[in-house]
Amino acid sequence: MNNEFTNAIDQAGRDAVVYWHNYFRAELVAGRVKNKTGEFLPKAKHMKKMEFSLELEKQAQAWADKCTYSHSNPYGNYGENFYAYARMDNDSAAIEYVVKGWWSELIYRGALGPYPGQDCVAFDAPQNNRGIGHWTQLAWWDTNLVGCGIGRCPKYKSYVVCQYKPPCIVSDIDSEQDVALYQFIIKIGFTIITNAIDQAGRDAVVYWHNYFRAELVAGRVKNKTGEFLPKAKHMKKMQFSLELEKQAQAWADKCTYSHSNPYGNYGENFYAYARMDNDSAAIEYVVKGWWSELIYRGALGPYPGQDCVAFDAPQNNRGIGHWTQLAWWDTNLVGCGIGRCPKYKSYVVCQYKPPGNVYTACVYRAGEPCASCKDKCDSKTKLCLD
Repeated sequence: MNNEFTNAIDQAGRDAVVYWHNYFRAELVAGRVKNKTGEFLPKAKHMKKMEFSLELEKQAQAWADKCTYSHSNPYGNYGENFYAYARMDNDSAAIEYVVKGWWSELIYRGALGPYPGQDCVAFDAPQNNRGIGHWTQLAWWDTNLVGCGIGRCPKYKSYVVCQYKPPCIVSDIDSEQDVALYQFIIKIGFTIITNAIDQAGRDAVVYWHNYFRAELVAGRVKNKTGEFLPKAKHMKKMQFSLELEKQAQAWADKCTYSHSNPYGNYGENFYAYARMDNDSAAIEYVVKGWWSELIYRGALGPYPGQDCVAFDAPQNNRGIGHWTQLAWWDTNLVGCGIGRCPKYKSYVVCQYKPPGNVYTACVYRAGEPCASCKDKCDSKTKLCLD
């Protein structure tokens, strides 16, 4: 069956749909979500992880394309949130903006419950009357499928419609008909959804590492002196590693702002900053920052008559350890995690194998691109595929 359809959101948009829904649900599970009162809502003991649904995306996109600015079918077998605004954002930015807006209903209007002696945050008449229906759909424990569409309309350039299954809103609610929104922990444990970066973030990890390595191979990278660094004759192409991502994410979630294990069998770079960027933007910002150490501090070598840009004491003392790890010729695996921490909303940790920054070894050897590749060489980037 052909899954292509008109005006579907792009892959970065789909990744943002899943990421932002699960991000806020995970925050709720962990007890890190504040109510309007300033108090934290209770942790949830059962909250399903959301997954992308092409069926729901098709429905949502078809409705968004009509530009009606209303609900599609109040009696359908799915839940629905929508929001329209005038700015023309790209798909992932529009999804992020709108989901954050729906979640903010909790901050500005507040939720009720659980009632004394109960563990149920109920969706009853008093709760419904608070006008937080978008938030309750996002937080509905049993919902596990979501699909969104974006209409580009004459009045509103970003008209976002998201549909959900199973739905949360029950028609004809009265005080006798209470439905569990989520149940908080009393005696049993809870499960935190893994905060893995989304696919757009993973793509950015591989892209930006290989982009700068390819620039170095080609001799297009300037040192602090203004001179170009020599070309590299053997520079491996980086690939994504789920193993390293899991390690990096676990460390990033601790929000320690320090290295995880200085004696581990992997290299590591980290950086934290206050702005809450999406995954791909955070990766781009941080990798560019690490690479800029070369511009502001400069690298030494190769020494006269040698082809080795050495990692020795003088090189290490220049404070360019992030750059040397990015440029390390033999490193070919990378995985990154992003911690969303109280002080720094974007805490990026990347880990590498084989590790770089090995004393007396070469960051890379100067020479013609691909000259020392053991196997194949990428014809476009001139990075080695061994």
